[in-house]
Amino acid sequence: PGSIAADALDGTGESGKGLTTTEFRGQVEYREAGKRGAKDRVVRAQQLNAMLSDDAVSDAAFKGRVTFEEEGLSARAAEMSYQPKKNTIALRGVDAGGPPHVTVDQISVDARTIEVGLQDRQISAVEVKTTLSPQKGEAAGRGSAGGGLTIPGLLKQDEVANINANSLEYRGEAGQALYRGGATLWQGNTTIRADTIALDQEAGSLVASGSARSTLTLDTGPSTGSGTEIRYDDRKRLVTYSGTVLPPTTGQGAGSTGSTGGTPAVTRRAAPARDAQLSGSQGDLRAERIEIVLAKEGNTVERLEGYTRVTLKLDMRTAIGARLTYYASDERYVMSAVGTTPVTVTEVKTAASGAVGCEETSGRTLTFYKSADTIKVDGNDQKRTATQVKPCAPPSTR
Repeated sequence: PGSIAADALDGTGESGKGLTTTEFRGQVEYREAGKRGAKDRVVRAQQLNAMLSDDAVSDAAFKGRVTFEEEGLSARAAEMSYQPKKNTIALRGVDAGGPPHVTVDQISVDARTIEVGLQDRQISAVEVKTTLSPQKGEAAGRGSAGGGLTIPGLLKQDEVANINANSLEYRGEAGQALYRGGATLWQGNTTIRADTIALDQEAGSLVASGSARSTLTLDTGPSTGSGTEIRYDDRKRLVTYSGTVLPPTTGQGAGSTGSTGGTPAVTRRAAPARDAQLSGSQGDLRAERIEIVLAKEGNTVERLEGYTRVTLKLDMRTAIGARLTYYASDERYVMSAVGTTPVTVTEVKTAASGAVGCEETSGRTLTFYKSADTIKVDGNDQKRTATQVKPCAPPSTR
């Protein structure tokens, strides 16, 4: 049960039922007692149209500079509907205070429309702009429990982060948020964009899916990347860029009649796979999957891993193989082969005469350094290595 105060009241009713509809105007205040010592639930507005059942509000429509407050949650909008039995509110309309707005836990939401489940802190919103604020006190730090949503560990924990999208589904008690449609997350110079961005506080993960791309601020400098999916696992301190692998498809040829005749079924070749890509001080890296392994604290890179169809372009060198590990501490690259195809490193060199040539080294495992010209070749106790110089195009045309 709640109480309502206002400057004026108009009401209608039915015999034996008392008041069934009411209209309150001017300095309206609706109040419900908070549960278990919590603050009261209070709604203020300029107008309230309420449907009554058994002398209790069953449906309420607030208009005019509406504000909503209860323990841990606040909201404002030009209009708000409230259904006490369902324990939900819906916000819409723009006024001098701006669009509908909700603040709960560490997340603030501005959107064209917002629906809130008050019991479990569920939010559905359209045309969303949100901010994630740093946690305070004992709750601060990555992976803290207790519901709500914290800033992903990939970002700075003492600065606000922003996420915009076409829609948001937020589950406060579970610490989960799903942004759909042109989703963009940013903090300072760090940006992640994708069709969808999902945050999961319990798993400590961020997943950007669909045409995902990023600019990350790392200790080695800015790093740009792209893939079908970008995933961050806070417990492993691991950023993974994944490409797309498309299998062949089987279909009927023109004029086919299925199993009864016509052109036999044909197998179409798979479309070219889209590899993941990462560019930064370590060079331009492309592979089916790329991993950045971070140190336990900060955005210090420990190593990079590249898996399947690996191509690295570093200054005048191009390395191609099946597997790559880059150790940031000494800027060392270790590239290995799988199957019968060797690893190759090709370096463009210009002679004193101006002639351009390529020095090509191949083997099962090649180790080289960013700032050194030497390449260590592991022949695996067999004569599987070769170094040769051959003509090649200048770097600008390759």
